[in-house]
Amino acid sequence: MRRIFLVAFTFFCFSAQAQDVNKKISNADRYFKIRNYEAALPIYLEVLEAGVSDQLLQYRTAVCYEQSYQINEQVKAIPYFERALSKGQGDLPDRVYRDLAQVYHKNEQLEKALKYFGDYRAKLKNNPKEVALVDRQIEEVTNALALMGSPKDVNIISLGSSINTQYTEYNPVVSADESVMAFTALRPNTGRTRSSEKFIEDIYISY
Repeated sequence: MRRIFLVAFTFFCFSAQAQDVNKKISNADRYFKIRNYEAALPIYLEVLEAGVSDQLLQYRTAVCYEQSYQINEQVKAIPYFERALSKGQGDLPDRVYRDLAQVYHKNEQLEKALKYFGDYRAKLKNNPKEVALVDRQIEEVTNALALMGSPKDVNIISLGSSINTQYTEYNPVVSADESVMAFTALRPNTGRTRSSEKFIEDIYISY
């Protein structure tokens, strides 16, 4: 009788744990589907750390990292994408190859980026617009390989807190007389506009 009780108790514990895990995955998936990746990520990580892992779980964790606004967070997607693809594509969407290629590119793993951009392009059939976009990305990676093969001695200098911050500034355009510079920047959303977005992209001008 005691053995039967222990077996029943053990089964009950495993069943309760499984239900708890399934509930967490369901909650994370709900956030994922509405593109609230910031809320979904810690739940996915908690489930993975508990020892539960499958292809789709690895993939969605990777996407959550990839959708971060910071490059150092985006590249954390790489091992999750790799594990998701370790046994083939399975039920994953074709864009998994493009997504992995993009984070490889950002992490300066250019040969791997070229491989996966090529894998993605091979899956594109009647989609000339997407083919053109991928061809452009392949060209960018190829150019990066050539440039990194002949490195230049460049000294990067901060222009001060009025321009350079802990956030992202890019695409500067300087006037012919070098008196005016316009640039694009990501800044934290203060809630005044598009409150669902964490950062707002704006154009700034410096004289």
